Amino acid sequence: MPKTFYSNLFCTSLHYPVLYHLYNVVNELKEGDKLVLCFWDKRIFPFQTYGINLLKDDYGDLVKKIKSFLSYHKINYKVIYLSDAFFRLLKNEQASELLYAVLGRVSLDYIKENYDEEDVRFKSTTISKLTFAVADYLIALHLDKLFPELAIHKVTDYYAGRKFKILIPKIEEAIFEKSLILGHPRVVYEPKIPILNYSSGKIISVGMSKNEIEREIEKAYEKGTIVADTSDILLRISGLLNKNKMILSKNTKYEETTIDYITEVLPELSRNDLIVTLTENLYNWLEIIKTQILDAQETSLKKVNYIKNKEDLKKILSFLNPQKMEIIKLCNGERTIDEIAKLSSLRESSTRSYLSRLRAKEIITKDERPRRKIDEIFISFD
Repeated sequence: MPKTFYSNLFCTSLHYPVLYHLYNVVNELKEGDKLVLCFWDKRIFPFQTYGINLLKDDYGDLVKKIKSFLSYHKINYKVIYLSDAFFRLLKNEQASELLYAVLGRVSLDYIKENYDEEDVRFKSTTISKLTFAVADYLIALHLDKLFPELAIHKVTDYYAGRKFKILIPKIEEAIFEKSLILGHPRVVYEPKIPILNYSSGKIISVGMSKNEIEREIEKAYEKGTIVADTSDILLRISGLLNKNKMILSKNTKYEETTIDYITEVLPELSRNDLIVTLTENLYNWLEIIKTQILDAQETSLKKVNYIKNKEDLKKILSFLNPQKMEIIKLCNGERTIDEIAKLSSLRESSTRSYLSRLRAKEIITKDERPRRKIDEIFISFD
């Protein structure tokens, strides 16, 4: 019998903890199952994560990448947004009453006494985070009523981060007290993955260069990252990498080996070798995911622009010029905007202006590392 999974996601980049979460969700799904992914958008949820303000104005491109990731893995999915779901919940009499009943049961002292000390994401709990965390589970319980247009059955499996674990017993108490029969979904908590103690505000994510990742890991070690954290992260990502072809830096020399051997010798490695080993494997893991996303996007990108009449020709000739052509060529999905500006023969301000116009015309993507949507222009005389 196919199942309906529900999970939430809140992030401002495709960083490694959220990608690990997504991979675990994907691995839970079987053929025929459906996934409803609730994206906690900044319209109502303040992105205050890891103690750093990550508020971002535009998350549209991020959601597109998440959709591409799910499409690559052939997942039958629907994406909803917390801002929409929360207001639908408030309009539902039963769901909204239940929300207030649960919040009345959860004190701040209860949160402080029960949250996972190792989960830094829950150390700066706010009233809004608490409210939306409770609401998220209630949205899953009432999803078929709140989103009838999705044409789905009741949620059978609720997949969540471990921080939700302390709230669900309080929700179940309130449901029992009101004698409601809602049919609780099976709750699946994601396995823990160590979160590096970031200091710069950057989160290791898809699109970072190897040097950028190494710098962030070095800063994490300065703040107290331990060998056990390194071992745990490598074990978690080894499922996507070839377990028998992971990279080990030992005595500043690289070798290809197994995850079992790496975890065995990690305590013997120098700090520099630990950093390089984690950098190499984490970078390779993120590059695999990046390739998957780009492969999925290829089907939706317009690779050839066909000119079939005078109007098409006039439009393209009036817009393109040698400078824009040069910038388009540099937009290969690998270079940052700063790198494109340096490599072009134009001033930085001119480069950024041209990039803005090319994005507006949808000739290049809006990513931090822009990728051209067309590779060639073809004139048809038929």
